[in-house]
Amino acid sequence: MRRLICLMLMCSLVLISKAQIIDTDDVAVVDGKIIFTKEMKLPETLSQPAYPQIKEWGRKRYGTDFHSTIKFDQNNDEVRIHSRIELLLPENQAKKREKIQMKYKANIFIVQDKYVLEVTEIVYFVNEGRKLKRYKAEDLFLEGSVVGGHFSAEFKNNIRKSTTYFLNELCQSLTEYIK
Repeated sequence: MRRLICLMLMCSLVLISKAQIIDTDDVAVVDGKIIFTKEMKLPETLSQPAYPQIKEWGRKRYGTDFHSTIKFDQNNDEVRIHSRIELLLPENQAKKREKIQMKYKANIFIVQDKYVLEVTEIVYFVNEGRKLKRYKAEDLFLEGSVVGGHFSAEFKNNIRKSTTYFLNELCQSLTEYIK
């Protein structure tokens, strides 16, 4: 019985560690802009070249989405995506889960034996009264930002959590597709 419990505990720790693909090391600020970058090693035993797999993943994930555009650059083995999603934030102190919209650009490209996911130009649309107000990620992510200063620390933290969760899911989805 103890072995079973230990085995289950170890499996859950492995799953938790694999789920956290993007962490604070993957977030960079370049020229005042937030960029999420994740380099992933191509599997040693690919069943087919990586670029067609990335292209197919992009088509399946974004090809039929009304809020997305996808472009393929075969010369540079690159896929460019512009998309808009709705984020469901974690429960706040009032036990309410808020929704906000997030617009972003993603580039996926191959460099030697790695493929890179780069997410840039993140913009949030927050419902303020009867209007959707636009905020750049830099305004809500970076400490000491004057814009977006009227939001609570909890709200900003929940946006960070939901964004990180989405980006982790995006990385995981791509990683599972390339074999």
